[in-house]
Formats: sequence, C-alpha cells, structure tokens
Amino acid sequence: MAGNPLEGVKIEYTLKDRGNIVENSSYTTSSDGLLSKGLSATMVPYYSYLSYESEFDFKATKDGYYSKSGTMSSDYGGEYSSSNPVEKDKITLIRPIDYFDKKFASTLSDAKLKTRILNFIDLIILQGLISDTGFGRSILFPLSL
Repeated sequence: MAGNPLEGVKIEYTLKDRGNIVENSSYTTSSDGLLSKGLSATMVPYYSYLSYESEFDFKATKDGYYSKSGTMSSDYGGEYSSSNPVEKDKITLIRPIDYFDKKFASTLSDAKLKTRILNFIDLIILQGLISDTGFGRSILFPLSL
C-alpha cells in the first residue's frame, strides 16, 4: 500500500561535499524502509562568512515499482541562507497498479495528472457497469468499421 515503509529498495547514492564526491555506494532498505547517511561538510573558503554546501544524489529501485532519482541538497550558513543544515526527505516508489487506487490518486500533488487518473478510473468503473448490464459495447476500445 502506498505510503508504507518498503523493504528491499536498492538505493544507489553519492554524497558530495562542495561538489566533491565523498562516498559513492548502495544500500538496500530493511523493513523500516529507511536510509540514514551523514556528512561532515567543510566550509566554503571563498566567502567572508561561514557557508557549507552538500548534496545527496540517489536512485531508488525495486522490482515491480517505478524507479525514482533525485538530489537532496543543503546550502547553509552565511547571511543569505535560510536552509536547514539537516535535510530529510521521503521518497515514494509507485507501482503501476497504484494509479487505479482513488485514495492514492487523490494524494498526488500534480492537479492535472490527478484529474486525468481519477477520470480514467471513473471511465473503467462505468465500462464495468455497462458491460454488466449487457447494453452497449466497450467504450474504452470501440470496434473499427
């Protein structure tokens, strides 16, 4: 079910400090679905104030799920930064079947995609109702004449 911790996700990751690779490795999640990595960032020397920059690039994969990749970054210190030095993020892997769950579709942040998925689910339900009555042919796949 979407939103629950997922065991067996392979996460390939690269930790960077000021653009330099500090660690390049992979990890497979346990039943808690967590990966926790830390990095002692070094100060950016060319600013007149304390500043730190770090990145966590990742690719998460599991059989039966769409993969997800991205970057979490932290840029903190100094007079113009408002970022928090500790970055945390939740990565959600999606299975193709998840798109047929109205609860899942309603949680999507992309309003256009959410509407299209919910309309598609309604169309499938309508198709089933029409098929059950014996009236009409498939509205999803009409016959060509």
